Amino acid sequence: MVVSRSPSPRAGRALIPLFCAVGGALTGAYYMLSNSATGQHVVYQLIGLWGVGGLAYGVRRHRPAGPAWPLVLMGLMLWVSGDGYWNVYRLVTGVEAPFPSPADALYLLAYVPLLAGIVIMVRGGKPRLADIVDALIIGLAMGLVVWFAAIHPTTQTHRPSLVSALIADAYPTMDYLLVLALAQLLVSRVRNTALMWVTSAFVTVLVTDVVYAWLRSSSSFTASSLVNAGYFGFYVMLGAAALSPSMGSLSEPITVAEGRTSADSGHLTLVRLGLLSMALLASPGALVLQGSGGDLASLLVIAAVGAVVSLLVLVRLSILFVERDRIDDRRVRAEAALQRMAYHDWLTDLPNRSALISAVDREIADATSGQVFGVLFVDLDGFKEVNDRFGHTDGDQVLRDTASRLGQAVRGDDIVARHGGDEFVVLLRGLPEDPADTVRSAIERVRAAVSVPVAFGSAQSGDVVTITLGASVGVALYPADGRNAQELIRVADGRMYSDKTASRGRADAA
Repeated sequence: MVVSRSPSPRAGRALIPLFCAVGGALTGAYYMLSNSATGQHVVYQLIGLWGVGGLAYGVRRHRPAGPAWPLVLMGLMLWVSGDGYWNVYRLVTGVEAPFPSPADALYLLAYVPLLAGIVIMVRGGKPRLADIVDALIIGLAMGLVVWFAAIHPTTQTHRPSLVSALIADAYPTMDYLLVLALAQLLVSRVRNTALMWVTSAFVTVLVTDVVYAWLRSSSSFTASSLVNAGYFGFYVMLGAAALSPSMGSLSEPITVAEGRTSADSGHLTLVRLGLLSMALLASPGALVLQGSGGDLASLLVIAAVGAVVSLLVLVRLSILFVERDRIDDRRVRAEAALQRMAYHDWLTDLPNRSALISAVDREIADATSGQVFGVLFVDLDGFKEVNDRFGHTDGDQVLRDTASRLGQAVRGDDIVARHGGDEFVVLLRGLPEDPADTVRSAIERVRAAVSVPVAFGSAQSGDVVTITLGASVGVALYPADGRNAQELIRVADGRMYSDKTASRGRADAA
């Protein structure tokens, strides 16, 4: 017999600190070898391979559903392959690879599966309209800063040819798309360990790209620059994300993986509110990055993005108000449903005992001097035999039919309620000072309604049964027979039993 054991979540979490510690140690070794270009290039490549190894191990260990994580792994492998070309070229020739080079092709190709993996993670989360609007606001705002912090320095540095210009522009463009995808991922998924590692990894590489662009534009970048630590962190953080037992949740539908429905997304949490608030500062931030030498085209771009972000904020507020109205509407409907459940009988849809007592109490509270109303207590004669002979399903149908006929037999202002079992109570409202004739007429109508023959069974098979029930009725009048609902119902109940006993006596005598 083969016994398979699933990976322990505790063991998966324990791997992350060890994995990060090794990554940190390799980073420290890289900077300690500042006097050895060969040693630095070797360690640089080892850190990239360490991240790829952690990511591959996490994918194999946790076996996430869908292609999202394999695509992320493919992207990181392409990225590290670009590092490999760059490092080998430097080791062999002693100089940096020219721009553009096959390394740039590998770096740019790496963005494609990375973006695809994030988009698949987002789609699995089933974002709502509010999520999409929030992501657009955050993505546009962050992208504006990334664009003006990275694209101008990069495009000004490498422009000897059209190909060089296109590749130089492609880097910040891919970073911009990455910002949009990352913003959507962050607002559409429930936060867990894997999501935090993924977010931290991509935010780190985006910031590193901006700093790298600045350093390259000023020709101050060196192999020992601290900016490389950002790329090292990117590799290690992605590996740590894959080692987290929660990594599989990012590639599964949100209702399955994270225990919530899509309706839970779109909530304006404190984190999301903070991100949206920061987004409003993006246009001023871009103006600061432009400085006094900004050209008219750049200023127009900043103004346009600022206007779009402002309009999206208004849309977001509108969505918030609509959602609030929907929540209020759902609350009102839920309260009405609870009220109905509390005061209505589920079988006959008549008011139940609690509703009856409340109605009688209101009638007493509204009664003026000399005002009279009555309570009829109705018990179905012969109903027990229906349940005993034909079962409760047919018995329930008889009760529903009887309740419907009783509702039609009383006056418009009267109330019919189910007291329990086969017992009904009729509240006779607004009786005259001498109520005898009105009460007698009501009792006759009640008896007539109950005594209508009831047929049930299958007409096709010929197995149709017709039964005729009777009704024992007791009456109590306010204020003569009681001063509260309980007293009136008790008196009417007692008189109903007297009527039932008298009916049996008449039947026996006959």
